[in-house]
Amino acid sequence: MLYLGVSEYFFKSASLAYYNAGAFNITITKEFSTYFMPTEVTPNNTIPEVLQLVQNYTMSHPLMLMLQSTAAPIVSLQTGSLTTEVTGYLEMFSVLPNSSLQFIFAGNLTVNTSANMTISKQKLIISLLLKRFHFSLTRSGVDFSEISLLEKFLSRVLWNGAIPAVNDKLRKGFPLPNQAQTKFIQPVLEFNQGYLLISTDIHYTL
Repeated sequence: MLYLGVSEYFFKSASLAYYNAGAFNITITKEFSTYFMPTEVTPNNTIPEVLQLVQNYTMSHPLMLMLQSTAAPIVSLQTGSLTTEVTGYLEMFSVLPNSSLQFIFAGNLTVNTSANMTISKQKLIISLLLKRFHFSLTRSGVDFSEISLLEKFLSRVLWNGAIPAVNDKLRKGFPLPNQAQTKFIQPVLEFNQGYLLISTDIHYTL
């Protein structure tokens, strides 16, 4: 049995490196309807009122999401979980047939996520799950009479657009310390205060 400890500092350093490399700056263009595929967190009953408000404004044109992180993510390792907090500035546009952009809204965004982790090919693979978010509207071309409508729309955008885009960038993983000709067998990950403990059998090939 082999035991590896990965400190919280490792994850903070990694998040800073990703931030400096622009990994949390995202531009996504999608057809409007793809943001409104049902999920367990944002069920069908939230769709009609949001669709009517935003779709009338965009005339069903594709949407462009531009999200720019404004600080390195805050990473916290606690017993049973790893959480992150990402702050940024979000802008949403409609892409017109002539490829010009029609402004919809913009504002400051703080996103809190939890993280799932797996080990594959001696790499630590992280995927983020949206827990909650806070959005502060700074400009808008749409008359959002209720901020709750905008929050419902953003919930769709984050779940079906921004979070998957970040996870695609994280999918390449973080290499773990490894000796030549060894392979982890059934590794177990345990979150503790300030560190991650990896317990694994190893297979050694002569």
